[in-house]
Amino acid sequence: MVIDLRGWRLPLATLVLAGGLAAFIQLWVEPAVRGVVAVVADRPIPIRLVETQRPVVALTLEVPATADDEATTAVVAELRRLGLQATFFLSPDWVERHPAAAARLAAAQQELGVLGPPGSATAGTAASGPADVALRWQQLVGQTPSLYRPAADGGARAELAAAARSYLVVAWSHQVLGEPSSRQAARLAARLRPGDILRLTVAGETTSRWVALLAAALPQRGLGLVPAGQLVYRDAYYVEPHTGRQRLLPQPAAAASEEVVVSHPVRGNGPSAGPVFEVPAARGMMSLAINVDWGEEYLPAMLGILASHGVRATFFPTGRWAEKFPELVTRIHQAGHELGNHGYAHDHPTQLSEGQLAASLERTAAVLERVTGTRPRLYAPPYGEWDERVVRHAAALGYRTILWTLDTIDWQRPPAEKILQRILPRARSGAIVLMHPTEPTVAALPALISGLQAAGFRLVPVGELLEAGGLAKTPVRPAAGR
Repeated sequence: MVIDLRGWRLPLATLVLAGGLAAFIQLWVEPAVRGVVAVVADRPIPIRLVETQRPVVALTLEVPATADDEATTAVVAELRRLGLQATFFLSPDWVERHPAAAARLAAAQQELGVLGPPGSATAGTAASGPADVALRWQQLVGQTPSLYRPAADGGARAELAAAARSYLVVAWSHQVLGEPSSRQAARLAARLRPGDILRLTVAGETTSRWVALLAAALPQRGLGLVPAGQLVYRDAYYVEPHTGRQRLLPQPAAAASEEVVVSHPVRGNGPSAGPVFEVPAARGMMSLAINVDWGEEYLPAMLGILASHGVRATFFPTGRWAEKFPELVTRIHQAGHELGNHGYAHDHPTQLSEGQLAASLERTAAVLERVTGTRPRLYAPPYGEWDERVVRHAAALGYRTILWTLDTIDWQRPPAEKILQRILPRARSGAIVLMHPTEPTVAALPALISGLQAAGFRLVPVGELLEAGGLAKTPVRPAAGR
């Protein structure tokens, strides 16, 4: 791991040997507390959530190049009615097309950030974009942005360029999808915790309706909405590599311990550790995580492609699917792939009681053990839905909770070329690629594997990725009574 302090790039081992964490903080952090950038494997780590005692959640809205002026105006009007501020991540192309609308956003005291280029952008565009945007926005709206949001299918070069220009690279922990309703807003509010970052995309009147519903639901949970800039730390911080959690650096008087991330790059095996999004310390390695609750007709082809390329993956079947198709579970296991637990019936895990979650995991584990003789130790929550309670209870049952770094979004059945665009430009050490058995996934898989292997990545099961990054597959269980 390398700590990058505004140009001072020092190996972690050197810092530790030179006098330990406390000396490192006193000598290096205090004189250069502004703009500390956490870098692992030579890339910035996007901030997904913030450790804070304040009862607030960040509201961020993405305005892509295709967004219309009316939808953005409607959202701003709703925010004004509610007396709220949010962060608008604007596509530079949208700003050029709608400079007056961008100026109105700034005049309405809304925070502006830069929405990164998509994966189809050229390397030159990605590298020069942040500098050009800062200058152009100052001319158009009189505001210089300081926050950068990577596009869902953007490239790592753009993130590096943004961090080099002192932008904070801000992703999200929860995204708002589907038709707005009071019930859906209440469900989402129940999942949120202080420091979470919400992502909405401006798209028609549904966006302003979502804003109104969330503004009504969150206070019932004791939470308020703020712009991302009022949540994130600007000085003396670090970002946990596998969770994206931004935390303040400890004070110089604090003793070094294994719980401090800068002295232990991939955080903890304890029950308080969050889910694993990626394992940056697993240099030159990546994993394919395949969630299965349907699509059995495409699995034989996927298994054949994986075998022909010498790749082993991790499959996360639901228990109900495994009961219906034990012969496919057997084929997956006999081919040397890893099997994880996706719950029994694809329920929303945050809506389950601890007893129901335990029953779902145990029922699935029993099916897999009966078919293969082995029990899973990795848990992929359906819908990517999690909170600290779910992760803690899964750990108590012996499971490491696994999410993903890169999403193929193949359940939408995009063209195979789109899947490649979403993954290949953002490939990096320790990344976990989420996919499902679909027709476009089968079409894209040979080129995806070949492209990742040509880039020097070895594709391994998630369990091996964890081990290579210093994380045990099974987390330490909490002590009795905790």
